[in-house]
This record gives sequence, C-alpha cells and structure tokens, in this order.
Amino acid sequence: MWTCITEYYFEGPGYEILTLRQCLNQIIQHAPERMPDTGNTKSGAYGKLGLGHIWNALGKPEGISMDGALVHRIQAGDCHILRNGKWAMALQVCKGDFRDLWDAVLQ
Repeated sequence: MWTCITEYYFEGPGYEILTLRQCLNQIIQHAPERMPDTGNTKSGAYGKLGLGHIWNALGKPEGISMDGALVHRIQAGDCHILRNGKWAMALQVCKGDFRDLWDAVLQ
C-alpha cells in the first residue's frame, strides 16, 4: 500500500485538459506492462501506471524524477467543467513530488 499520495490539479480550456487526458491515457494504454530497470530507478515495479512511461514518451528528459505511479487510470470522471467555463482534471500519484515531470508534459 502506498503511503504518500499527492494530487495534482490541472485547469484550463476544455480542449487542453481533454487532450492532456487523452494523451496520458494513450501513453498508459500502449505502455509495456513492465519497463526495464535502468539501475537507478524502480520504474519497472509500477506496471502500466508507472510515471516512467510518461518520462520515456517525453524523450527521457534528464534531471526529472519519474520513480512513482498514477494511483489509477485517468477516467472521464477525473475531468469536469468548472463554473467559469474552464475544465479541471485531478490526478493522484504515489511516491513523491513530480512537478518537474508535469511541467515537461505541459510544455
């Protein structure tokens, strides 16, 4: 059982949030069940939900942590429209601070 779970919250126009959800789900869907262990991370231990798959899809950016995992697949209910017309999406991730990874994803 994971002891440290962080929720990341993304907000923006619907086309951006829904595209982000779709891209992340495609990465997860096409990811191998296990990633090879590179020797400096335990990324292979998280299966399809491992953040290492997203890191790999970004071209393996140096200095960005990816030794964690999504708590669950990103579902339609994780995205919702706000009163101001923007959309929001919340993701739960275990094992640390991954703001650098999410910044790279958004770029």
